[in-house]
Amino acid sequence: MINVRIGTFETNSSSTHSLVVMTKSQYAKWAEDERNCLKLSNECFYPPEEVQILTYEDIVEKYKQIFPDREVTEERVNNFASRNYLPFYDHDYGIEGEFGDYKIISIYLND
Repeated sequence: MINVRIGTFETNSSSTHSLVVMTKSQYAKWAEDERNCLKLSNECFYPPEEVQILTYEDIVEKYKQIFPDREVTEERVNNFASRNYLPFYDHDYGIEGEFGDYKIISIYLND
């Protein structure tokens, strides 16, 4: 195994697995509403101070910006969110542990 990206654990698996480290307060904000999402990317490493949490209302606004002519429905917004962000209700991840004031989450990204 080699380290390709700084701060990212990678395997030679055909799927993408990442570790996300966030503060417990960030985790609490994410979990506050099960529709809240994490903004993640396969291309970058985000240290805890750069983890972005989008509320459901943020997601609705982004959907409206991208699809201004489409009717906004909960199904469409949820579908958009699950393709572009990591919703709290998505169970392709698991909490692996805690370290001090941080939560460590293992994520499977199937992009």
